[in-house]
Amino acid sequence: MTEAEWLMANDPRPMLAFLKGKASDRKLRLFAAACCRRIWHLLTDERCQRTVEVAEQYADGNGKLNELKDACRMAFDAGMECSGNDDMRAIACMMAVSNDPHSAAVETIFYASSVPMGLGECDDPEDVVRGPELKEQAVLSRDIFGNPFRSVSIDPSWLTSTVVSLARHMYESRDFSAMLILADALQDAGSDNEEILNHCRQPGEHVRGCFVVDRLLGKE
Repeated sequence: MTEAEWLMANDPRPMLAFLKGKASDRKLRLFAAACCRRIWHLLTDERCQRTVEVAEQYADGNGKLNELKDACRMAFDAGMECSGNDDMRAIACMMAVSNDPHSAAVETIFYASSVPMGLGECDDPEDVVRGPELKEQAVLSRDIFGNPFRSVSIDPSWLTSTVVSLARHMYESRDFSAMLILADALQDAGSDNEEILNHCRQPGEHVRGCFVVDRLLGKE
């Protein structure tokens, strides 16, 4: 994959294939969770929502392996009690807590992108139908993994109390509406890094694991 292909990709699967062995387990797990968060409003079974939360907690080192396994069984049980789209939702959540983070990310892509279009009831779901959600997942990939072809470093002088406070609040609350304010705060602190500033200001979804917020908070 080239840099141009990465920036223009509308399907996260080749992006994840390119990142195999390069992305951290944490990032991969958070990407899987972010895909499930996109269908959060469709997760009517609380066990599915809880499974996604466990995936996020485990990614950040706030959970144990047995809790991950318990969450997987919880989502499995939810899936066994439903069918069609509800089944696909449960499987997407179950994949997010798979033992292998890369497999968790790749498998969640398929099941989470099938849900919004009602593909759980189709015998042969086509990528052309799943395309809109795959495109949004590709946006998530760029938000979380950044541009793997360019190294982005943080100057310690940028880490003012305002910058760090904004980044921490967004990460903990999952409310990234202050990204534009963060860009201004970074500029005030002396940052002229276009990669970082443009990412903060570009339209589109930001999620837990956003590479800019992660770098500011010292997360990998």
